[in-house]
Formats: sequence, structure tokens, C-alpha cells
Amino acid sequence: MVDWVRSFLSDYKECASKLISTPRERIPVDNIWRPQDIGLYKVNCDAAVNVSTCTIGIGIVIRDSTGFVLVACSQKKIVASYFAQLAETVAILKGFQFAKDCGLTPFFLESDAVVVVKWINEGSHFNLACGVILSDISKLSLEMGGISIKHIPRLTNNVANGHC
Repeated sequence: MVDWVRSFLSDYKECASKLISTPRERIPVDNIWRPQDIGLYKVNCDAAVNVSTCTIGIGIVIRDSTGFVLVACSQKKIVASYFAQLAETVAILKGFQFAKDCGLTPFFLESDAVVVVKWINEGSHFNLACGVILSDISKLSLEMGGISIKHIPRLTNNVANGHC
């Protein structure tokens, strides 16, 4: 068991160092919130990392097709030393679980974490430090009929940002 933990930690550090040095993609900014199709719920989620206190916060908001907020939740000051992509990955997983637990399906999910959304949509996450969580998200998505996950600009995700 100890050898497995050391190996996992070594792999984690290697992947994390690659993530930090990866340049960010430029995305055209469209800051207008758009309603979803009738009969679909929209799940917005976000995470915030406070490196100095080793805490993260997660915010989730679920709206109907008119934009009316049906439910929201937040978890603040979770003691964890996650890097930003891992915190955002946890927020997306929590968004899936929250929508499922509330019975608000079908839905699609939006996040301002462009890299994480790309990993999920491309299925290119198996060798990453957060690969297990990303695999859980992919499995949940398939179990629920193929939930769409979209990237949105940070300014469009303000309602979820405010809950972190």
C-alpha cells in the first residue's frame, strides 16, 4: 500500500507540474447569459482556491429554461490544497451529483474551466492527477443519457462564482 501511495504521489506531482506550465488557450468572450431549451435545466458550477489558507470553495446554481434559479448550494472553506483544475473538476462532479440528487434532469452543465471541460469532452484525462474524478464525471454523464458539458466565459458564470 505504501508503495502505491508513493507512486500515486509521484505521478500526481509530475502531472501537476505539467499543468502549471501549460499555456492557457484564448477563447473569444461572449458574456451574455443564454437560456437553454425548454425542458432542460442548466447547471452552472465554479470553484475558488485560496492558496494562503489551503481552502477551496465550490458554488453550484441550477436554473430552469426561463433563467429562474431553482436551487443553489455552496461549500466554503473546504480544507484542501488542490490546484485550480482539480478544484474545478470537483465542482463539476458536485454539480452532477447535486442535479441528480435534486431530480433536476435532464440538464446540461456549464463551467468556466476551459481546460477541464476540454479534458472531459475529449476523454483525454486518464493520465492526469484528477483523472479518477474526470472518469467519474464521464460515467455519470453516460448513466444520465450523455449530459452536455460546455465552457462559458468567467463573466457569464458570475452567479456560480458568487457562491464559492
